[in-house]
Amino acid sequence: MTCLNALEDASAELKQLLLASRKKLLKLLEPKIASYLNSLLSPSSSASSAASALAASANALSSSGSSSSRRSGVQYELTEAMFTFNEANDPFAHAFVRGLRSLLAAFRGNLSRSNYRAIVQGVAVCSATQLESWFLSRATRVNQLGALQFDKDVRVISTFLSSEGGAGDEVREAFAALTQLSEVLNVDTPQDVQDVYGRRRRGVAWTLPAARVKEVLSRRVEFADAAINKLVLK
Repeated sequence: MTCLNALEDASAELKQLLLASRKKLLKLLEPKIASYLNSLLSPSSSASSAASALAASANALSSSGSSSSRRSGVQYELTEAMFTFNEANDPFAHAFVRGLRSLLAAFRGNLSRSNYRAIVQGVAVCSATQLESWFLSRATRVNQLGALQFDKDVRVISTFLSSEGGAGDEVREAFAALTQLSEVLNVDTPQDVQDVYGRRRRGVAWTLPAARVKEVLSRRVEFADAAINKLVLK
């Protein structure tokens, strides 16, 4: 029994060491992901330096960095010409995915499946949190075409991460708030939000409170404040 207890103690210690190592690695990656994401989203950011920081971990982001330095920032109030241009020359999501792919390539073949899955989950949480924070912290105006673009951007990033390391469920959970933001933005009228509000989708619970839903609806340039204020969400 003494040997068995010793083995159990050693196993518990190794598990704690593994979890601590994962956490430490993600702490190193998070600021680099956030910096690179910000360089693509915000025109005032130093894109080249942010891309270089992520490249230092991924060993391959020079091409993404050079293209992002020519971007003027992401916006979601689009004309038909802008939306069509984005279809052929994606200004954000695909560039970000290229950066994430390069970053993860450094770990893909060097970690066990469970460790790699945990890293992908952490990268997903960081990416989704940063993108949500960027959107909500700015007075980002959105029209119908912009809402479609936002939905496409969220799907491109989440689909890529879901395909990495079998972390689909974890990625879906990490992107729940962004997915729900997209659902709210893409309704045809303010009243239609009642068809999506509070509904559980693919095993993921609704997380946006009623006040946040109304605030997001107010971003849509086509929707009148009076119609939004009349909504009763419960």
